[in-house]
Amino acid sequence: MLEKLYEYYKKIPPETWYEDKNLAHSHVFFNGIITQNVIMCFTEKILKILNSSDEITNKLAFGIGVELSQNIQIHSVERALDKNDQRIHGKGILLCEKFPSFLVLSAGNVIKKETVKFLDDKCKFINHLNHEQLREYYNMERRQSLITKRKGGNVGLIDMAKKSGNPLNIHFHTIDEKYSFFALGVRINS
Repeated sequence: MLEKLYEYYKKIPPETWYEDKNLAHSHVFFNGIITQNVIMCFTEKILKILNSSDEITNKLAFGIGVELSQNIQIHSVERALDKNDQRIHGKGILLCEKFPSFLVLSAGNVIKKETVKFLDDKCKFINHLNHEQLREYYNMERRQSLITKRKGGNVGLIDMAKKSGNPLNIHFHTIDEKYSFFALGVRINS
C-alpha cells in the first residue's frame, strides 16, 4: 500500500476524509493540512476502526497515530494556512487499514530530495535494532536533544518501532529533481 500512497495523495481532494470501499481492508484516509483537530479526528477514527477492548493496543495505536500525524504537521515541505486556527501546518495523507490480526497506520508527505538518504539510512538502522538496542538508542537521542536543544528530541521513528515491535515500512517516490514523497507505515499487532 505504501507504494500507492502517493497516488492517493494526488487523487483524493484536499481537506477530505475518505473511505475507500474498493480496497480490501482499507478504512480511512485523510488528505490535507494536518492540524490538531485532524490529529484528534484521526486518532478517534483509529480507535473506532480498531474496536479493541485491549487498553494497551488502544494506547499504542493512539500514540503511533499521533506521532505519524505530527511528523507531517512539523516536517512536511508542503505547508498551508489553516483557516480555523490561523496557523501554518504541514500537508500530507494519513491512512488507517484494519486487517484481521493487525492494524497498519501510514502517513505520507513531500520532503526535500536531499532528505531521502538520511531518512532511508535512519529507518534501516532502526529496523536492525532489537528492543533493548532501540531503548538505548532512544535514550541516547533524547539526551543528545537536551544537549543540543533540538526540538522534539528526534525520536519519533525510534519510538514507533520500539512501541510497535515491528519494523518501519518506508517507500520513497521521486516527484521531481527537488522533491520526493515519503511514505511511512507502522504495523500494530492486535
